[in-house]
Amino acid sequence: MMDFSLTEEQVMLKESVRKFVNKEQLRELARHYDEIEQYPFELHRKIADLGWLGLCIPSQYGGSGGDLMSLFLLIEELSRGALVAGNIVFRNVVNAGLSILRNGNPEQKKYFLPKLARGELIFAFSLTEPNAGSDAAAITTSAVREGEEYIVNGNKVFCTGAAVADYIQLAARTGQGGSKYDGISIFIVNTKAQGITIRKIKKMVNKAMETNEIFFDNVRVPAKNSLGTLNKGWTHLMDLLSFERIFVSAMCIGVTQRVVEDAVEYAKNRVQFGKPISKFQAIQHKLVDMQMRLDAARLLCYHAIWLMEIGKPFKQSVCIAKLAASEACVQNSQEGMQILGGYGLTMEYDMQRYFRDSREFVVGAGTSEIMRNAIAKEMGL
Repeated sequence: MMDFSLTEEQVMLKESVRKFVNKEQLRELARHYDEIEQYPFELHRKIADLGWLGLCIPSQYGGSGGDLMSLFLLIEELSRGALVAGNIVFRNVVNAGLSILRNGNPEQKKYFLPKLARGELIFAFSLTEPNAGSDAAAITTSAVREGEEYIVNGNKVFCTGAAVADYIQLAARTGQGGSKYDGISIFIVNTKAQGITIRKIKKMVNKAMETNEIFFDNVRVPAKNSLGTLNKGWTHLMDLLSFERIFVSAMCIGVTQRVVEDAVEYAKNRVQFGKPISKFQAIQHKLVDMQMRLDAARLLCYHAIWLMEIGKPFKQSVCIAKLAASEACVQNSQEGMQILGGYGLTMEYDMQRYFRDSREFVVGAGTSEIMRNAIAKEMGL
């Protein structure tokens, strides 16, 4: 029986995050970091000090434990305040912490997880290449064994946070022959290693989280930094992508919530033809549709999380949730721009940032087209 009621602890977590968002004025910080296009290290530190980077990491590794639903709520509420705040948790807890927890060996867990929980390390995840985007298994970046090291050569692109990260979780090809899905392995690579060149990619979305292109020129990586089973990295990546997609959805829901709140507030205060525009049926219908999309997407996300928590098949539900949440964010922010009219086009209102940032969600972690393909496959089509 499905029950999406929040536990007392989850309600307390939501309230704590809301208070943090207001106290730290994350709305204003979001504007600031979007303008200067820099990673908010101070905000990272504050989130770590509250123990939130240890959520879902077992206490034996310095975390607080916690379930996936609590992590979803944390990322959703932080993203409602500032997308970059949700992204800090997403990059370091989901892409790094959960990945190492599920696939790391005892030594890797003992070394990396406590440091991640304390906020002492920043991780990035790198899969995409110039000629391997949606066709992720087409990667050609190579890692060749040489004694107790691997020599990495290749080119990665669209790696979020590489320039500020201490380590990159890197997908590379270690074997040939057979299926293209075979022979892929995952490595934890120190960004200070000789032979790594990182270039900033200018973009219009999520500007506080720098996106990079990375070049690897005979980069030496210790063999002990291989993560998971050698040559079976594709299975690891598919596992990671499911987690990535549901928690990208959490960021979508957080931003979409703020979009609706801002649009409603503006409509109630904007007076035209002698009354607030919220009294016009055309505007009311837009706002109602926005709320409906938000509620539907949130419930789809909760359903997917529920399936993940009880150990039932969840791949299709995760893809549906990610598709619905990301497209709701795009559609709602576009309608929000229309409701604000000329003011929506100005930088002093946040709606333009929501609109810009929403475009990342229908591309990153699997495009809307790839999500539909994956859902169709699960349907047996």
